[in-house]
Amino acid sequence: DVKAFLGAWGTYPFFYSGNVAISDAESGMYMASDQTRAVPQGMMQFSSPSFAADEGQQAQLLVQRTGGTTGAISVDYEVLHATADASDYATTTGTLSWGANNSADQTIDLDFVNDGVSEAMERLLVRLVNPTGGATLGNLSTASAYISEPGSASTINFSEASVNMTERGFATVVAVVSRSGSATGTTSVDLTTGGTATEGDDYTGTIPSTLSWAAGDGDPKTIEISIVDDGTGESDETITLTLNNPTGAVVGADDNFTAMILDGSGPNTAPNAIAGPAQTRHGTSQVTLDGSQSSDPDGDVLGYQWEQITGPAVVLSNPTSAIATFTAPNVSSDTLFQFQLTVTDSGGLADSAVANVTVTFLQTGPSSSGGGGGGGFGLWVLLILGLATIRRRFSRKDVV
Repeated sequence: DVKAFLGAWGTYPFFYSGNVAISDAESGMYMASDQTRAVPQGMMQFSSPSFAADEGQQAQLLVQRTGGTTGAISVDYEVLHATADASDYATTTGTLSWGANNSADQTIDLDFVNDGVSEAMERLLVRLVNPTGGATLGNLSTASAYISEPGSASTINFSEASVNMTERGFATVVAVVSRSGSATGTTSVDLTTGGTATEGDDYTGTIPSTLSWAAGDGDPKTIEISIVDDGTGESDETITLTLNNPTGAVVGADDNFTAMILDGSGPNTAPNAIAGPAQTRHGTSQVTLDGSQSSDPDGDVLGYQWEQITGPAVVLSNPTSAIATFTAPNVSSDTLFQFQLTVTDSGGLADSAVANVTVTFLQTGPSSSGGGGGGGFGLWVLLILGLATIRRRFSRKDVV
């Protein structure tokens, strides 16, 4: 049977802040923080979220003890593969230790192997685990280690050249700027804004004039632009971003980003889902779920999703179409099946409706009544004999 699930559907514990995101289907999302890590023995964490070195060199990852120095403590570390593998480095695991009243920084030395193969910048993850002595782990308990080819230059690019975004529904444009080639040394690049869209009227958001990376930082930068739904019909508009004036790096071929704002002809209105009237079908029959009467006040093209929510599980054909079908199982008694239809418009607004299908018991064998298995046949025989007697009685003539 399809069963409901109550509780947290998922968690994300990897924010640098140490907060944990918890999602719940019934009541939404929560942000929780761990209040138990501030202890006299202190917390151990990396000094930076990322580090870097060339092949054939050693990357030194700094680990700090903060918040307390009571007693002797230690922590283990381990290396995890991201885009790099075991052939790219020599160090795998180890232990860092602090004595009582000692807060000096410790280092994890990662020896990167020069494999003689020309390749893109690679990435390892280094994780602190198993703190001892009563100490805890800080927010930065995992760090990135970037490996670059000897002599490679940092290259700055947009990860995507363009996006199309509908004005209606107050969408958000995200431009991603990546650093490739090498993450050693500091680097920066200026950002120029242009296009036909007007800041404040058509979009809002802080677009920085300069993007900067610290030494060892190979993580991408993101720029978020909120689209304003002005409620008026107008031509499509653009927002352009251009990278220029790099320092400590070069700008790659993908130095321009364009966001095309598609006019939405006013505020978006949610669609109306119609899952069809209740149905009654017998077991083994073909059942059709019809959501084709669903509509959108704005005339947007709708996306469809059928999902079973009640009853013994069945296999839906074409669950992402307006019309879906399934074969009713041969139930032992009348059984209710429920299917939820969710329709979504191009602006992301959605509506749901439920279709009810009652599947009845289908008797496949011959019915019988009375004993000996011949009750039905016996009734027919008696009926025929009775009719013959009546006919004979009415056709008889008295003899004088």
